[in-house]
Amino acid sequence: ELEATMMASSLSSSFIDANNAKPITEVFTIAFTANDIEIDFTILLALNEMTLGTIQLGSMLHTTNILPCLFSAIDKASFTGLALTVTDLVPPTMTGFLDRGIDQIMSSGATALFNMYEKALIRAMPNFFQLFVRDVINDYIDGVVSLLGKCPDTKPPMSGFVDFRDLFLDPDDALASGGSGDAPYGNVIPWIMDIIDDQLFSADESGQLSVNEL
Repeated sequence: ELEATMMASSLSSSFIDANNAKPITEVFTIAFTANDIEIDFTILLALNEMTLGTIQLGSMLHTTNILPCLFSAIDKASFTGLALTVTDLVPPTMTGFLDRGIDQIMSSGATALFNMYEKALIRAMPNFFQLFVRDVINDYIDGVVSLLGKCPDTKPPMSGFVDFRDLFLDPDDALASGGSGDAPYGNVIPWIMDIIDDQLFSADESGQLSVNEL
């Protein structure tokens, strides 16, 4: 969606003197259609085995820490190759103009430009994606890895005994069962237990457990 503001020329050499005329603002949409699209890409993902091996288990017990901890072991992640080829482009369509005259002028101009440069666009598209788009995506990936690649050092309480109510149950259920309800061991194990309960120990309409169907 684009916005264009048009107004009469203020130059003294213009044929129409409309200095006091208000500018016209048009909001319109340009739609492109491409046929037979092929995308070829190669990805480099380099993991640091030493960093991966030093990740503390306590940090991985919290779902919010899983991605940051995994990202912290990434030394390099990038698209080493990205090529997009198109065999045919359909002339663009422009919609949304309030003025019919402007609509006709802009649509005719866009179609004329498209017919002039369609073949050049198709030839340039692979290099455009390989050079410009690939670099933009790689810069974004580097930013995400740098931002999220910090694994929190979270250690569960190791003194005393392990309260299985807090270990296996959701905080509300653990509190109702007499546990602390503070999720001291994270939320990954209760999440896994919920999946196991739903997939294996839930009853169907006849009262049979799902585990009996395995």
